[in-house]
Amino acid sequence: MRFFVTVFAAFLLMLAFGAARAGVIGGDKGESFADPTYKELTQTLVMMDGVDITDPLVANGYAKMMFCDLWKTNSKNDFDWQKIRQQIVNRVTQHKDYYRIQYQLGGTIFLNVYNFETQDFPFKPESALTRVGSMSLLDISFLSDKEKGIKKLCGDTELSVVFPVNFTAQMHQPLTFDRLKIPMDEAKQLLDKMAAMKNTDRRLYVRFRFRLQSLINKMPPPPINLRRTRAMFVSELSQIDVFLDKDMTKFVTTVFIR
Repeated sequence: MRFFVTVFAAFLLMLAFGAARAGVIGGDKGESFADPTYKELTQTLVMMDGVDITDPLVANGYAKMMFCDLWKTNSKNDFDWQKIRQQIVNRVTQHKDYYRIQYQLGGTIFLNVYNFETQDFPFKPESALTRVGSMSLLDISFLSDKEKGIKKLCGDTELSVVFPVNFTAQMHQPLTFDRLKIPMDEAKQLLDKMAAMKNTDRRLYVRFRFRLQSLINKMPPPPINLRRTRAMFVSELSQIDVFLDKDMTKFVTTVFIR
């Protein structure tokens, strides 16, 4: 009976890996951009060797996050679970899992009066970014209690202590984004569209797109509580997309970062 349970669990594990990869368009390692989530950022952290997946506490936490049904079904049998956990560890250490490295963040900017000499809209001071070296990808401490509940692993009553809850993108070079360069004819069209939308405060919506490249520091091992630790990724900011609407369907322009 135990042999059947172990083989069946391994079969389910294969299906789970297959399902994770089937949902990806474009191949491995997150070639599409997505909003940061606790689950995907943690998987990125694990796959970049940010935590020691060979530690049973870490491996159990990862299994609960990625394969909750397997955990619930098999974790009560020490011997069956040890075999399944080793398969999970092998997948991670051989970097066979799909994981995302491209993320995006939303923001808001407010345009000031158009400068005809330099042909750009300076931003109002409250939305101008000057020599920004890093951006927060996710910090669960700022989420509501309801949102925090979604982040708990596989029915746990508390957040995991083996993974951080604060993730930051550290850029290669400080970012200054304090004006929108745009020709006069396009600037007039933009103001006309804002007027038609009753956008009186000249608000625009921006989307920052990052590619996570590596970790600055590996996380300390258990039993240290990683809820108090920040995971910092070396990141490349590739572009900033600008939109007229909050849903980001009315495109204005793209600023490419070099």
